[in-house]
Amino acid sequence: MVGFNWDLFNQKGWGVFGKEVCIFNWASQAKKSVCERLLLKDFENDQLRCGGTWFVGVNFLNNDKFGGLGKVTFKGQSVHAITQRYGSMFHTWDQAQISICFKGYPQPMAGESHTSFNYRKNRFNAHVDGILPIGSTKRRYAREYHAFILGVPLVNYNKFAAPVVVWEGSHKIMHECLSKQLIELDTVLWKSEDITGIYNEARQEIFLKCKQQIVTVPVGGSYLIHRLALHGVMPWAENGKSGHGGRMIAYFRPQFNQVKFWLNRMA
Repeated sequence: MVGFNWDLFNQKGWGVFGKEVCIFNWASQAKKSVCERLLLKDFENDQLRCGGTWFVGVNFLNNDKFGGLGKVTFKGQSVHAITQRYGSMFHTWDQAQISICFKGYPQPMAGESHTSFNYRKNRFNAHVDGILPIGSTKRRYAREYHAFILGVPLVNYNKFAAPVVVWEGSHKIMHECLSKQLIELDTVLWKSEDITGIYNEARQEIFLKCKQQIVTVPVGGSYLIHRLALHGVMPWAENGKSGHGGRMIAYFRPQFNQVKFWLNRMA
């Protein structure tokens, strides 16, 4: 595999790692583990959303703190490249999210407003992970400080089967906007600072200025998304095709060991 282009990643906010045997083997084991739990219905009902077309799967994979699954270790040039850049800034790999989309995604969720559903359908629910809607008014607060997002497909699928989409360069706009409100505050105050206004302004600027990029890679490959990049999931289109069990992707989102790294341009 050719070395990862960090300069391009810093510019665009996303990048792809080519196929690796060790990642392919890990993905195969992960899919087996996931399917076993799904068969046993070993999950909470609220994990299945959007009219049964999206399994959220937050922290669903029972991997260890190194990302491994039993005797199958999580390793490869991709993992090495990531740990070389971020390794001193996070302690452990989180239990991976398993996001599964099915034909027909998205459908309205119970209690979801018309506006929210249209945003999911037409803007692909574009968001930044960790900036969460809180309470009945859904005000936005930075509550989770992820180092990065690493997507590892567990099945092959095409670009019409609810792929992830990233707004290229959006991480720069988001960083600039969030920094205006947060950077002068003590980091212990970030989680209680209402950033709804600046977050919405940043998204609107991104929609106007940034190019959408669909990201798909085969099993054995992976992709990295900058923690501040605006991204979402496109609807499952008429020509969507995936491997058995739906479009299935494992996502790692380990959190920084120090909050201050979240708005550090060099991290």
